[in-house]
Amino acid sequence: MTEARRRRSPAMSADKRRAAIVDAALPLLAEHGATVTTRQIALAADVAEGTLFRVFPDKEAILRACVGALLDTGAVTAEIRALPADAALADRLTDAAELFLAHFERAGQLMHALVTTGQDLRELDPDDDPGSARTAYFREMRAALAEATGTEAAALRIEPEELAAMLLGQLMGLHLDQDQDRRNAVRRRIDVLLRGALARHEEDDDG
Repeated sequence: MTEARRRRSPAMSADKRRAAIVDAALPLLAEHGATVTTRQIALAADVAEGTLFRVFPDKEAILRACVGALLDTGAVTAEIRALPADAALADRLTDAAELFLAHFERAGQLMHALVTTGQDLRELDPDDDPGSARTAYFREMRAALAEATGTEAAALRIEPEELAAMLLGQLMGLHLDQDQDRRNAVRRRIDVLLRGALARHEEDDDG
């Protein structure tokens, strides 16, 4: 497609245009990291290169918006909160954990691509307070996982938020080990969190 045809693309609001450019740029980051060019982004977004700079001041601003999109938990936490409330607690937490892992690992892969191509992620923090976006990411994920306990929360020995924090800790270690059946590995950790690591004996039940 020529530059002239791209310039005739349908008009969008600045916010929608920014979102479309970010959506187009994200897959390129996985492939090229920080070496991605604005020309490549423009081609993927099907716009003229000059259009990028009407909604973003420079390439770094585009990368910063991409990092912000990676750390946006809105869609994944909505999926977690939409899990069937009538499912068994272990099943619901397993599904929620898998949703978190898929989101976290996609973000991690793209962040890794940026770092390995020389980008300092501190320069791309979407907030003025360094690290605050990442803190908010885990806080929002923890809250969604806590809500996934549903009505069974009343039967827990600890607060749902504490259980969610423990589960996140387990999952953060799990994502580093790719040589295992992911769902069974998640379920096993959840089973230990819910039931404990010690084997129960008949006399325990009788007592």
